[in-house]
Amino acid sequence: MQTRPGVWEVLWNQVAYGRPLTHMKSTGGIPRLFQTSNLLRYEGVVHEGAVLRDPSVTVSQFKTRLFHYSRETVYGSIQKLAQYAQLGAMKRAEKGKIGGVLRGMASGFANFMQLYFFRRGFLCGPEGFLFCFFIALECFFRYVMIKYDRDILNSTAKRSS
Repeated sequence: MQTRPGVWEVLWNQVAYGRPLTHMKSTGGIPRLFQTSNLLRYEGVVHEGAVLRDPSVTVSQFKTRLFHYSRETVYGSIQKLAQYAQLGAMKRAEKGKIGGVLRGMASGFANFMQLYFFRRGFLCGPEGFLFCFFIALECFFRYVMIKYDRDILNSTAKRSS
């Protein structure tokens, strides 16, 4: 008797600026489908993850990648950059991380290299470059905000508590 999976992981095919980035190498699957009775809670403020009551359930992966429309316009990417950078900065500031321009440059550069070269964003043309560049900018600004926007981060964290 074959058991049904308790969790299905989804692999994404990113779509940026109207073009599927099919040549980009994906990260691992993300658990997205499960029985709600097994859901304990969600954690995280960006890319929330499900915490399951029974994490030992059988996990299966969709064979087909689903489209993820994460970057539709440059304007929307700039808005997302500001939002994700602030949320990421708050999370890191709460853990006592240190920010600054050099730390931000290192993080942004490392993330750009990882996405553009090692995960093959360069094979996806200008849309692949923009996708990788905006994520690298988010990484840069997240560490700059820790140093220069600490008062704003603290007041925002207090309001959301």
